[in-house]
Amino acid sequence: MSKSKFIKTGPSLPIRLAKMGTLPSSEDLKYMLATASKDGKQVELPFMNPETDCNFMIKVLPPNSPVSSPRWTFGRLENGVFRQVWSKESNEVIMIQGKIKVDGASKGEYESVDIYEHNTIKSHQGALAPAFGWKRKDKDFPFDDQPLEPELAPYDPEPPAFGQIGSFGTTTTSQEFDLPHTPISHVSHQVSQTGEFQPFLLPPAPLPFAKFDQVPSQLPKPVDFDLDLEDAFSILGDPETGLLCYPAFSFFLMREFEHSLQGSQDLSLVVFEILDKQTGAPTELSIQDGAAVTEVFNSIRASLDFCARSEESEFAIVLPYYHSQDAISFAASLYAGLSENAILVNGENGDQERTFIIGVAGRTSAMKDAGTLFACARKAKEDTRNANCPYQLFQ
Repeated sequence: MSKSKFIKTGPSLPIRLAKMGTLPSSEDLKYMLATASKDGKQVELPFMNPETDCNFMIKVLPPNSPVSSPRWTFGRLENGVFRQVWSKESNEVIMIQGKIKVDGASKGEYESVDIYEHNTIKSHQGALAPAFGWKRKDKDFPFDDQPLEPELAPYDPEPPAFGQIGSFGTTTTSQEFDLPHTPISHVSHQVSQTGEFQPFLLPPAPLPFAKFDQVPSQLPKPVDFDLDLEDAFSILGDPETGLLCYPAFSFFLMREFEHSLQGSQDLSLVVFEILDKQTGAPTELSIQDGAAVTEVFNSIRASLDFCARSEESEFAIVLPYYHSQDAISFAASLYAGLSENAILVNGENGDQERTFIIGVAGRTSAMKDAGTLFACARKAKEDTRNANCPYQLFQ
C-alpha cells in the first residue's frame, strides 16, 4: 500500500485510505493502526477480493486509554453502503488479518446472527423494515466467541436443586439417583446428612439425551404471519417520517433499557438535531426533511436499531447491544450521511444552510432508568455546540 495515498475526510471524520485490489496484509493493518493512533481518529480501508469481485472494508478505532485495545470493524460494501459483519477489540494484528482472509473469501452467506462485543442475539429480517429499522445486517461470530462443538463443551457438574422432582427423582437426606434407559443399570450419587452433594464421576456410557447432531434435521413449516402491517403502523408509526412515533419509541426504549440492565448488556442512545448554520437555532422541518432523515438512518442502521423524532428538529436513535465506542462510530457514519444529503443541508427549497449536532451516551452502572440515558445523550448533544467536533460522547 502506498502510505501517501489516503483520502482526508475532514478534521473530525474518519480517514479513508485508497481502495486496494487485494486482501490487506498484516503490514497494511499495522499502517492503519499506526495512522489511527497518530491522528486519534478512525481509519477505513476499502478493498476487493479479486477472486470473488466482492467489496469489503476494514475499519480501526485507536484505543481510548493505555489499557484498552484498538477496535476493528469488518463489513461488506454493497452499492457504497457499509454492512457490518463483525466488530472486535484486539491488539493482535495477525489474528485480525487471518479473520479478514477467512471472511473476505465469503460471497455474503454469513450466519444469520447479529454480534456485538460480549453479546449474541438471534434475529431475522423483520417485516417492519424499513419503517422501524428492523432490517437484516450480516454479521459473524468473532473467533473468540465461536460456540464450542458439542463434544468440546465443558461439563457443568452442578447438581439438580434440592426438592426438585424430575428424571433423577426427589432429593432427600440419603437418596440414590437412577438414570433411566441407560446401558448402566444403576448409577448412585449420595447426598450427605448436611445436604451437600458428594463428588461423582460421569458414567462411561452416554447419558440418555440426544446429541446435538442427532436432533431432527427437518424443521416444521414456519408460522405464517399477517404481513399487512398498515394497522400496526397506524398505531406505532409517524406518517410524516416513516419512523416510530414518539410514544412507541419511548415504550421500546424503556424495554430495551430493562433488557440491558437485567442482562448486563450494552446499550447506547444517539440524539441529533438539525440547526440553522447562521443562527444555531433549531429549524422547522418539512415532510421532505423527515423523509430524508429516514433515508439516512435506513442506510446505516443495524437490524434492531430504531429511531423517532423527539422534538421539532431533534431525533433520537436507540442502539441495542452497542458499546459506547461502537455508538461513536455510528455517530460518525450518521454525520457523514446527514452532511451528504442535499435536502437536509440546504433545506427543501435550497434557501437555508444547516448544520448538525450529535450526542452519544452509553448505559453505565450509574444509570438506573431510560430517562437518565436520554438526558445524558441530550447533554452530550448540547456540549457539541461549544466543541470542535459535530458529535460527542457523554463522559
